[in-house]
Amino acid sequence: MTNLKKATIASIVILVLITGVAIASFAITSGTANKDAKLRKTTSNDSIVLEIIPKKDEVEILEDAGDWYKVNYKKIKGYVQKEFIDVIEESSQIYETEDKKDEKTGENQVDLKKGDTALTKTEIKLYMRPLINSKIITKLSKDKQVIIEQIRNNWAYINVEGMVGWTRLDSLKAKDQENVPAQTDNKENTTLNKTAYISSTGINFREEPNTDSKVLKVFSQNAKITILEEQGTWYKIKHNDQEGYVLKEYVSNKKVEITSRSAEDRTKTTTENKDTESTSTKKVEEKTTTKTSSKGQDAANYVKQFVGCKYVYGGSTPKGFDCSGLTMYVYKKYGINLSHSATAQSKVGTKVERANLQPGDLVFFRNYRTNKGIGHVGIYIGNNKFVHASTEKTGVITSTLSGSYSTRYVTARRIF
Repeated sequence: MTNLKKATIASIVILVLITGVAIASFAITSGTANKDAKLRKTTSNDSIVLEIIPKKDEVEILEDAGDWYKVNYKKIKGYVQKEFIDVIEESSQIYETEDKKDEKTGENQVDLKKGDTALTKTEIKLYMRPLINSKIITKLSKDKQVIIEQIRNNWAYINVEGMVGWTRLDSLKAKDQENVPAQTDNKENTTLNKTAYISSTGINFREEPNTDSKVLKVFSQNAKITILEEQGTWYKIKHNDQEGYVLKEYVSNKKVEITSRSAEDRTKTTTENKDTESTSTKKVEEKTTTKTSSKGQDAANYVKQFVGCKYVYGGSTPKGFDCSGLTMYVYKKYGINLSHSATAQSKVGTKVERANLQPGDLVFFRNYRTNKGIGHVGIYIGNNKFVHASTEKTGVITSTLSGSYSTRYVTARRIF
């Protein structure tokens, strides 16, 4: 029996080499019907039935649509209720070689390749893995510019402003080449040593041009910098003889106007503290703590007014919040732009030990289903309590850092 299996495998390998068919295993999302299922035009039981999917037939899952899956069945796209589909998270498919693929055309074909700059066709979701039921990192708006770093089957691994993840390839479109700035060999940005300013408080100055890189320091608003070079969505900059990277969206050609004299004084003090941290670390820490206590308390007081608001997945307004949508909304009031992702938010600001928590700090917890990774975030308000958008049943509530939240607690970050 063992020899027969070996012979069979060897025959398959030879057949592949002869016919020019390449076998590659990719993580894709598919499912099988657990009973005869109706493929409908929209997510409604009153919608037109496009096809009947027989029990045990396989479909490709294109999108998670609440109680429905958008699927591709025999080249027909439509919606099936989730209860009728058993998800297969990973499977293998056989794909033809590149010259064979080039001969095929179809409605799903997208003329994009690795390294291309593309735009989102509509609002899309950015996934952690190339699986439709993978964890969603964030949502991207229509016409958002992205860079394609890798393509697998019908999935693209993209970089958008330093954040990376997977999305369906057919959700992207080629960027109009007329709108792409012409490439130039001279390094104008490098030789100009252009002076610029940080546009918001709490912006990370990183060692490398990616959001996983070490944070060298956290800038306050109107910190003066020198732009050395442009690298995609990042600027390589110089600040006090230290070189590093900052996202381009947080850089301004001129100082941001501050209407309050006291705010200007606080910004100036913070900037001076940051500028002298290498020679007077202890004094900087003392002054920063005083400032954080004041502004952090403001944020803690502000978030309390949203207790009682509804929980809405993907929500980021008082009409409905999810956990990272709430924190994003609160800090935006203070000129700080956070990503709509608990995982991404856990990498901004500076790390704070649990024993040193102050009002306004972001507190992070593991996913309650898997007890792994960062799955939840809230704002600490003091006295061992925090405000967060919890569930659809509870909405935005105040909880204590005890019980399950104590065991799931991962870390905290200070933004101010």
